[in-house]
Amino acid sequence: MNSKSGQKPMEIPADEMVAAVVKLQTMIQAHAYSILRDFHSAEDVYQEVATIIMKRWNDIPHGQELIYWTRETTRRKSLEAVRKRKKVPMLLEEDVLMAVAEEFEQEDAEDDNRHELMDILNRCVSQLHGTAKTVLDARFGETPTPSCEEIAERMGRSVQAVYGILKRARIALLKCAKQEGLAGESIV
Repeated sequence: MNSKSGQKPMEIPADEMVAAVVKLQTMIQAHAYSILRDFHSAEDVYQEVATIIMKRWNDIPHGQELIYWTRETTRRKSLEAVRKRKKVPMLLEEDVLMAVAEEFEQEDAEDDNRHELMDILNRCVSQLHGTAKTVLDARFGETPTPSCEEIAERMGRSVQAVYGILKRARIALLKCAKQEGLAGESIV
């Protein structure tokens, strides 16, 4: 009970709040990076904005308005970070930063679709096993990306065998994605 008002404090739906912060993470970090050009500083801005969202959850807008509010808060915190580290010049003018913000707005709808596609792809990839999983992890999970020739050499297989394994993995992923309800044209 709140001793001053005699009312119970408002419960904060932690799962909804955390889900919102996690969903906005990529947008916050990308927007901050576009201003700061430093991954560590962009991560710091993300942490700061995430903390503000959590502390002020009941006072800030939700739904689509939360995205706009978060974008503006990210921009302000990024510019504040630029001012704090005066030794690094601001790389973009304010009008360019506004153009970047507008681009983020246009990509919001695409982001939701990308998150859904990534979830489905992760579920489908987790269903792959054995050689298919090994080759797929090597081809798309390593940096720098090894060539099929390098993968074949590591595995003691021919290059054609690696191509065949990748083709079968791609077909299995496509089949899985279709079973998950995706139309072929949206994933090709």
